Amino acid sequence: MKLNDIAEKKAYLLSKATIQIIHQIDKEESQSGLGNIIREPWIFLRLTENCRIRMKEVDKSDIQLRETSPDTYIIWDSRTESVLFNNVTIEHILAHAPEQLFFILYKKCQNQCLFCPLTYYPSDYCFSWENIYKAIEKNKMYNIKSVSFSTSYPDNKSPDELVEEIVSLAKNTRNILGKGVLLGASVKTPSERQLLQLKESGIDEIRLNLETFNQVLAKKIMPYKNIDSIIKSIEIAVDIFGKNKVSSNLIIGLGESDNDILNGVSCLADLGAIATLYPYDPVKDHSYDFKRPSPERILYLAQEQNKIFKNKGIDPTASKTMCCGCAASHLYPGKDFV
Repeated sequence: MKLNDIAEKKAYLLSKATIQIIHQIDKEESQSGLGNIIREPWIFLRLTENCRIRMKEVDKSDIQLRETSPDTYIIWDSRTESVLFNNVTIEHILAHAPEQLFFILYKKCQNQCLFCPLTYYPSDYCFSWENIYKAIEKNKMYNIKSVSFSTSYPDNKSPDELVEEIVSLAKNTRNILGKGVLLGASVKTPSERQLLQLKESGIDEIRLNLETFNQVLAKKIMPYKNIDSIIKSIEIAVDIFGKNKVSSNLIIGLGESDNDILNGVSCLADLGAIATLYPYDPVKDHSYDFKRPSPERILYLAQEQNKIFKNKGIDPTASKTMCCGCAASHLYPGKDFV
């Protein structure tokens, strides 16, 4: 594979997923577990003006971050002894991502999806409004572009209760930050009534994750989620929030085919929703048949995704919260290439 442009190089880095940091850095500035789920330590790097990437810091990796001058780095591939990116900077993390606060309210889930860390490493911790308020106040000095709320599905909370909590948090956040900051929410299979509640509370964008578009695979790896129900919620959500304001993650590496992925992208595009193609993140000691995709597969699927977007009038840059706004964990049309 010839690494001769930004998309190819980022696909290569995404396939590797890990990076070794040669020089000491300020971890408080570069990392945050406020929104994350048992996957630290991550570091976010700005590769170009429009392109960033999230990598996992490890003690030994072919991919290395080397300082060239104060606060400026190169990404070095020790396997080929070549520089992949020059003038790299470390992104400051607000909560879970650069430029945005993203809170996972609960981290103990009854869904038992086989690819999710919460299935194996649940936590009793939950975010109260007091915690969120403190995080907002702490980060007001930075350029907060969005605040988003997601949640797992603990067995002591009903879907209505979870939506009502997000509604309350959204209203409180809007009162503090005003209309200049976008609000996002990610929930499971909300009803029309719940979606309207979220919209009326000030939520601008919604994310409803399919994870896979293969029905047979879905029943095996996420038995408490239903693809048809999620698609129906997405269809309703587009009517309420608008075209390009609803997104859905599709994970690459769960055992699906390329056609499964692209059929999912096409189905979502027909509804007016954006698919984000998220390379599988291995969960420690629980790999099953899942694996991180190759750079060739990441690149191919992103290029085909871009063709579908253009053919169906989807603008991937119109969604500005959560995964679409960050685009560090996947190869994303409109930001990494056009």
